[in-house]
Parts: sequence; C-alpha cells; structure tokens
Amino acid sequence: MTPPEPEALDAARLLGGRARRMRHLWVVGLALYVGFIWYIGWRRIGDALAGLDVRVLAALMAVEAWGLWTRALKWRLILGAGREPYRLFFLSKAAGGWSPGRVGELAPLLLRRHRTPRMAAWIIVDRLLEMAATLVLGLLGLFWLHEPQHGMALTALAALGVLVVAPVLVLTRRGLFAWLGGRFKEGGLLERGCTALALVSDEVRALAKRILAVSAMTVLATCIDIVVGMLLYRSFGFYVGFALIATVQCAHGIASAVPITPNATGVPYLVAAGLLYTLGGIPKEVLAAAVGVRAVAVNIVFWSSLGASLVGPRGSGADRQEERP
Repeated sequence: MTPPEPEALDAARLLGGRARRMRHLWVVGLALYVGFIWYIGWRRIGDALAGLDVRVLAALMAVEAWGLWTRALKWRLILGAGREPYRLFFLSKAAGGWSPGRVGELAPLLLRRHRTPRMAAWIIVDRLLEMAATLVLGLLGLFWLHEPQHGMALTALAALGVLVVAPVLVLTRRGLFAWLGGRFKEGGLLERGCTALALVSDEVRALAKRILAVSAMTVLATCIDIVVGMLLYRSFGFYVGFALIATVQCAHGIASAVPITPNATGVPYLVAAGLLYTLGGIPKEVLAAAVGVRAVAVNIVFWSSLGASLVGPRGSGADRQEERP
C-alpha cells in the first residue's frame, strides 16, 4: 500500500527515505577518503591539523553562513514569506547535495501543497543559475591564471552549453510542449506531462522580471563560496588565490553534475584536490585534512541553519488553503 503524501513540511520524514537510498554512495565516498588518508599517512595529516588556525576557521564558518542565507533569501524573494521559503530551501539543498545530478533538489515537489508549476520552475531556474555562475567564474579563473588548461576550458564551455544554455532554450519553448501534448492521447500520462511542462514554461518566463536580482544574488553567493575556499587553505597557512579556487570549484561542479559521481562518492573532491595539488602546490596531507575540516565546518553551519529555519511560525491557514489543489 502506498503511504499517504505528506501535507506538512516534515524535513526529517522526507529526508529519511532518501538518506536510506543514498547509503551506498556514502560508503563509496568514505572508502575513497579513508584510502586517501591511508596513502598519505595519519601522522602527516595530524601534523597538518596541528597547525590549523582556529580563528581563520571561525571566520570561514561565518562567511559560509553568509553565503548559505544569501541563497535562502533568493527563495524568500521568489516564493514570498507565506510559503515557508527557508524551510523549503534547506529541504531542497539537503536532499540535492548528495543525490546523483542533484535531482534531490526537487524534494519540495514531494509536498502536495507545494507541487505547483511555480515551485518546479523556480527550483530548475535556481539550479541553472547556480551552475552558470560556477562555470562562468571558473572560466574567468582559468583565463586569469594563464595556465594551459585548454581541455578544462573546453569542458567548462561544453558544460555551460549542455547544462545551462540548452535547458533554457527548451524550457522557454511553451509551444513545443503544447505541440507535443497534442500528439498524445488526451488524458494520458504523456499528454498530462506535456501540459505540466507547458505550465512550468509559463512560470519560467514569468520569473524573468526578477532574474537580474536573483542572478546577482547567485553570483554573490558563488563568490562567497570561493572566499570560503580561500579561508580554508589560509587556516592551514597557505594562500590560494580567488582565480584558482574559482577554477577548482568549476571542476568540482562539473564532476558532481555527472549522475554516477555525485558528491557522496567523493570523486568531485578528488578532482578538486588534484587541481589544487598540481596548480596550487598544496601538499597532499593538507588537502586530505582540508576536506575533513571543511566537511565538518560546512555541516555544522548547514544543519544549525536548517534547525533555525524550522523555528518560527509556519505558513498561515489561508496560505495552505490557497495552495491546496
């Protein structure tokens, strides 16, 4: 028997099932990280951790929180105060961060009263904006470094075209979905799917009036992420420039977008570490220690922020009635 759909925003319930399905990816990622630590040696990593500057680490966590809530404010701007924007944001990011291709970011659509064309359109647009900002800043970082990384530049350009430009061109073609819907049996699954996509396309176009504001906030949040990366290595006594971190995050983003190598597998972190080692000269023991330190710091900020988002009044009864199909 199929369990009833949740009508309220219960993050623990919604994330529970997904967490169980993602355990095998966590095992892969943990095994890869433990293998990396074993290869380098616990003593060398311990020496790197001993030199950690706690004050810089505290600044890193503050900046991380700034970037996280900047992204949450985008949801507040688009959805409005009565639609639980902060709770939905943290639910989306918690489910998306460890899922293949970040498809888990669609988790708010599992909630019946939030399963609307506007919600689907915004989640998709937000993901496209995040990818575009990461890829563009990464390309700018590559050009600034003057490094002969032509293969990576071409990969980033291809990713920009495939992951951002092509979806935008398709999503804004409402007539295409209407035409496709007319080709299928009326009332059938495919016809209803095309109708839903046509409605999402309408909402994507409606978001254009606020696209400049949310794009600026996305670029700001991505720049803040880069500063977090700079502070991470500064806490170990190494200076890594803005351009290199932007390039590294671009490579990390491309790797995590591949369905078989999400963040949980650890592969994107390995790609980023390889670039920092070859282009930045960061020692292996520092790279290994930095991955663990950032994971702990970022998770503390994220889950404490998620807890803060769950404190306070929920959407009003009027809002609930308005959104119920």
